[in-house]
Amino acid sequence: MISLECMFKKKIKHDGTTNEVSDYWLTKAEQLKKQGKFEEVVKSVDKASKIKKSINKEKYWFSKGQNLASIEKYEEAIICFDKELEFNKIDFDTLYEKGLAFFNLKKYTEAVECFNKAWEIKHEEFMKLNNQGTTLRNYKKFEKAVMYFDQAVAITDIKYEFWYYKGCILYEIGKYEEALNCFDDALKMKPDEPVILFNKAKCEIMLKNISKSIQLLEKSFKLEPKIKVKIKAEKVFEKLIEDQELNKIFF
Repeated sequence: MISLECMFKKKIKHDGTTNEVSDYWLTKAEQLKKQGKFEEVVKSVDKASKIKKSINKEKYWFSKGQNLASIEKYEEAIICFDKELEFNKIDFDTLYEKGLAFFNLKKYTEAVECFNKAWEIKHEEFMKLNNQGTTLRNYKKFEKAVMYFDQAVAITDIKYEFWYYKGCILYEIGKYEEALNCFDDALKMKPDEPVILFNKAKCEIMLKNISKSIQLLEKSFKLEPKIKVKIKAEKVFEKLIEDQELNKIFF
């Protein structure tokens, strides 16, 4: 049984309801101790301890951050993602979600840093597994080698949304060539996604590739006619709207 003094010494500074409930039981334990109700002190400390342990479970803060982000409380979500990264392992999913939260707050520099770090982690994991596979293959342990190579391939199996959002972030900070590459990576996995084509067209415009931009807009419009509203509302396409070729797409 952990002592009351140790519970206070090891007390972690968290924000949120769970922490408040834990603190309540610790405060109650102190009051009971002064009253000489030692059996009830033990019960209160036990309750506080269980609550604290639940906080440190893997993905606790990650899940809480996702829930907050889903109701657009992005700043609070980032705090939770930071706690997940502090108390548990630094992983791709947490950095990705943190990057999305920054993106929604229009803090693009912070967002791209999260995305870059997330990709670095994936690459490190890939290289580690790939090197293990190569070593095993050199020692003619082919079955185990294949297992590691398969795991390495699975590590780099990133969903198209990662590349799409990273492209959007890079566009916002003026890195159009890099953004274009990200949209191309997304399109390899989702070739007929109108929104990706639309955002790629924005990059092409900024890179002065007018004909390519028009082709992309035409394709996105054919796939999803409702995207016309989005195209006509986008400032970077204002001059293209006056272009006769682009008008043929819409009318």
